Amino acid sequence: MRTNIINMKRIFSNLIFISILLISCNSNSSNKTENKIITSDIPFDISNNLERNILFDYNEEFCSDNFFKSKDKSCPLYLTIANEGSSVFGYFFINDKSNSTKLIPFFIDDYGRIFHEENNYKINSINKLEDGTYNVNITESKRKLFFKSKKDKEHIFVRNTNDDFFIKNRYESEVFENYIVIDDIKYGSAVGYWTNYASGGNDDNYMEIIKNRAKELVRSQKKLSLLMDIYYPENDYIDKRPLIMMIHGGGFFIGDKKNDFMQDMCPYLARCGYTVASIDYRLGYIPSQSNIDRIGYQALQDARAAMRYLVAHADKYGIDTSRIYVGGTSAGAITSLNLAFMEEEFIPASANGGFFKTSLGGLDESGNKLKEEFDVKAVINMWGAVHDSAMISPNKDVALLSIHGDADMVVPIEYANPFLDVGKVAEWLTNKLCGSKIIHRRAHAHNYSAEKLIVIPDGGHGPIYDDKNNLNENYFMIKDEMTIFLHELNKRNLNDISLEDLNIHFTNNQIQISPNKDVISDYYINVVGGCITTDKRNNYRTIWFSNVSEKYYEFHITNNIGANKTLKLYVN
Repeated sequence: MRTNIINMKRIFSNLIFISILLISCNSNSSNKTENKIITSDIPFDISNNLERNILFDYNEEFCSDNFFKSKDKSCPLYLTIANEGSSVFGYFFINDKSNSTKLIPFFIDDYGRIFHEENNYKINSINKLEDGTYNVNITESKRKLFFKSKKDKEHIFVRNTNDDFFIKNRYESEVFENYIVIDDIKYGSAVGYWTNYASGGNDDNYMEIIKNRAKELVRSQKKLSLLMDIYYPENDYIDKRPLIMMIHGGGFFIGDKKNDFMQDMCPYLARCGYTVASIDYRLGYIPSQSNIDRIGYQALQDARAAMRYLVAHADKYGIDTSRIYVGGTSAGAITSLNLAFMEEEFIPASANGGFFKTSLGGLDESGNKLKEEFDVKAVINMWGAVHDSAMISPNKDVALLSIHGDADMVVPIEYANPFLDVGKVAEWLTNKLCGSKIIHRRAHAHNYSAEKLIVIPDGGHGPIYDDKNNLNENYFMIKDEMTIFLHELNKRNLNDISLEDLNIHFTNNQIQISPNKDVISDYYINVVGGCITTDKRNNYRTIWFSNVSEKYYEFHITNNIGANKTLKLYVN
């Protein structure tokens, strides 16, 4: 009898315990129903989407690049934050080592409460840290028979990338946050009047400027230091970058390597991934046809000296000497074109000397004694010209991007004298120039592989400034066109690459890659509609999201300078 009473007590105790468990479960179920209430700030209703097992068109968020994983490898959760504002929502999944899994949405309300429908793992809090990682508090629930244990633990979630070196969209946009600039590097020396003269603005009167400098022009010339500034991206993994030499304008009389244009353009190009040099060069002349020709030639000699210096120090400044580009405005554009196209036969006659004038020497006989050779692959010609159109020869295939206003009275877009804005006197003091339209007719006739002329209707000289001398919308258009043009050159050797060059092999949910190193310097793999859950090089495990419709691999292929091309491989 006593034994029966004891057994009855045990049964009763167990019944009470089970009742408590049931009440607890019902309570949790009630809370779960409440969690389905979503504010209007969220772009979809979590409960409806879970019931239909569908997620809307947010596929750009559902890729490996956007997921974070715990540093603790025992934690199977991966998560992504789709919005970081007053209303925060995101997604997570549990890596259960299967081929596919369900993507689970969550929502954080204005009080910091997190709502989602997953019983075994509860996200209690998410805090973004200064380094871009997340501190996430997770409760893990485990059930054994009638018992359920809970364990809270804080995790540091880091980005789920398998190749930190890869920089997507390099050369297409400002992918680097910071840049380094080294000022006033001496690349040579030469005899002249001056090497920089900061004018008062884009609308300065030439005659007034010459009048202000008249005393210096009658004095003897002196030996001048030739200086440049070099810009390049900070924390770059590429050790050989394309070089862009920028040359300021100013009618070979005024200008400075640190003018407003250069102060904006050079840092921009460095943040896009280039090594950039902005140079000063010799300026100043007593107005006459021969003197203007001579100072233009001296500017070319200085630019060639600067380029020889850069090639000689290519390792120091991270320069790929097979990808040399040059650009400039006005006189700087004229010098850029001369740098790319002028051969000894086109040296102006006045440079050889004459009555009371000494010979200026050959193309590479000034500035410094360096002997390095170079080959300019592209010119960005902003309202420039050449003195002889025959320089644009079939023996050259230099990529040409030109921008020119069709109302330019300072440097002609067709064939005319420069400086016509000052009147008839310009016809006596200058020789005629062949402007951008003539240059591109010649380039087109000779089938240059890359040439584009942009004509700005009613555009005068330097059409990048407004009435208040501020950079205008034309400047930003030019910046975009220049970016696209040079990026296409950077990735030329990637154009013929296909998926076959990656030698892809599939085994269940594993993908193995053996890239053809003859044509692919490196690659980076991303998955859309799924996530890569292993970081073994050339051997990747993928888990796909069952409730996301579009699924594919993205292969970002790079060449030796980091330019990249994207190939897609869709999966069923």
